[in-house]
Amino acid sequence: MQKRTHAWIAIRALALLEEEGETDGLVSILKPRVRESAVGCWLPDDAYFKKGHGLTANHTFKIEPLQNDPAGRFILKRDDLLDHLDANTALHGFLAGPETENVLTDAWWSASYKADQPNGSHLADVLSSLYDTLMDLMLLGNEDVAALVPGEPGFHAYLRPSVTMGRGQITTFFLMMSHYVADCFMPCHCDGRKLGSFNDDIDDVHHDWEWHWDRDITGTYFDKPKLSVCEDGPTAIMARAVSIDEKLDLQFPAAVAIERNDDIWEQAIHWCRASFALMSHLFPPADYPYDGDDTPSFTELFDAERQKKYDAIILQSAVYTVASIWKKVWLKFG
Repeated sequence: MQKRTHAWIAIRALALLEEEGETDGLVSILKPRVRESAVGCWLPDDAYFKKGHGLTANHTFKIEPLQNDPAGRFILKRDDLLDHLDANTALHGFLAGPETENVLTDAWWSASYKADQPNGSHLADVLSSLYDTLMDLMLLGNEDVAALVPGEPGFHAYLRPSVTMGRGQITTFFLMMSHYVADCFMPCHCDGRKLGSFNDDIDDVHHDWEWHWDRDITGTYFDKPKLSVCEDGPTAIMARAVSIDEKLDLQFPAAVAIERNDDIWEQAIHWCRASFALMSHLFPPADYPYDGDDTPSFTELFDAERQKKYDAIILQSAVYTVASIWKKVWLKFG
């Protein structure tokens, strides 16, 4: 995903939490800094950040068929995968329905699939790291932050104020986490085929799909240069994010469920497996073999109606899941 879309996802997730009203302390930290989403959400893609968490491989989980899996360790049946997905996400609803069954047959679900990432770096690794880091930051929060975090971490009483964490540092890491959660729901990030690769120079699915979201869905309002100096207040900015729902008929539940799985590393893999299943439905392996080099044109394969349908599935799921994970982290000590 590109800058505008990442910023919009984070702001829309924050609006979900504000509407629900169960994480007012977190909202009070993030909302006044909502313009920072233009920076914080994009830090992981900054060229210099590739030296840290932004390592390119950390943004992907490129899944491929695994030929040698005698124990079946890398088989994940549809019902098992659905058990690991929040039923409030549009991706869960789509994969649970009958539409996918012509391509995602029982044979497809019975096969082994695995991501082969360089040096073991991938989305699940970085999300696990950020998850633990965020909890540490809250435990080490200054007196102001400690008063907001549920529970009584209380470490500020033992630390000099200069080494405690403030609202700004915590905001940055929440926004960074949003980026990587959203990447789990970009199908091209989860498919090892060449058609899922990113190329600026050709009409490819990955590049053009992300550009379509930035250009046609979120628009220039959430662009970094504009949002950083936007004169709208936080409430107006969040309302603008909510207004995007109408373009895609996005539906969100009134309550945000807390992600059940305490192992975010494992859960990120489940999100990526679901995105891989969606990608395999959209680009059936019978037409686009997993070991093939075809790079189809985005514009030829997606008319306006088809775009809207799958945009809604992906973006609704990304927004809702960011809100769910933020809520889980925030209430960890409550």
